[in-house]
Amino acid sequence: MLGKLMKYEWKSVYKMGSILLLAMFAVTVLGCMVFQMPWMRDLFADDSNVDEVQAIIFAFVMMVSFLVYIFMLMGVTYGIMIFLGVNFFKTMYTDQGYLTNTLPVKPHQLLNSKILVSGFWYLLIEIGVIISVVALIFAFGGGVAGAVDGYSFGDAMAMLWDEMAMALQSEFGDYMIHFGVVMLIMLLISPFTTMIILFSALTIGQLSKKHKALMGILTYFGLCMVTGIIASVVQMIYSIRLSINTFQNPEAISEMDMLGIYDYTLVINVVMAAVLYYVSHRILTQKLNLE
Repeated sequence: MLGKLMKYEWKSVYKMGSILLLAMFAVTVLGCMVFQMPWMRDLFADDSNVDEVQAIIFAFVMMVSFLVYIFMLMGVTYGIMIFLGVNFFKTMYTDQGYLTNTLPVKPHQLLNSKILVSGFWYLLIEIGVIISVVALIFAFGGGVAGAVDGYSFGDAMAMLWDEMAMALQSEFGDYMIHFGVVMLIMLLISPFTTMIILFSALTIGQLSKKHKALMGILTYFGLCMVTGIIASVVQMIYSIRLSINTFQNPEAISEMDMLGIYDYTLVINVVMAAVLYYVSHRILTQKLNLE
């Protein structure tokens, strides 16, 4: 039954998700084309004949393009979140929710189907953003490299990679694999924990007799604030303890100790999501209010 619910949920979500991904793809391609234009090479070339006015115009065009790109990324990221939240609330706690909640399925199956499908689409958007940013970096590096004599695109990317590797090596030492694994896990689970927090807030909000959607939105911001405060307090306590240990015995501190903050952040997010999932399931089974 979970598979059927996920299939139905996919049909209600995929169109908007596909549109947002296509929009991101179009803007990314446009940005790459801008960085590959001849004026880009003229601006950075060693023998550039671009005067001051032209340089200012080019810089202004690049700045505007960059701002449009940033707003596009923000619009896609928050746009899919808003759409998924609205879709969840509409299908669970409005008139359509009467039909949804009378289906011969258990509440946790309804909740799981929506979390899994919505989290997967949010993950696709996150991956799309990463690919988009990397593509633009490559396009910019190629544009600059093409303008400098004796400096190829491969040289630019190799230098960028070396700088990143050196920075990570100096920060995490022999524990780079550990850092990479933690970051990968956070990337994979954060979309689902984000959906759990959002759906839990909307579920808590529907307990209100009036303005359920507004109460859900306020609850979401409240949960985000509480989660941020808890994470900040834990990080502060860990940082203080690490500073004291470093002062007492500097040689005993390793890069693994520095990585602990990322491990704690991951645990906090998972625990918070688990608690909110339990709360949502409890409300759906015992305190559902569709009046």
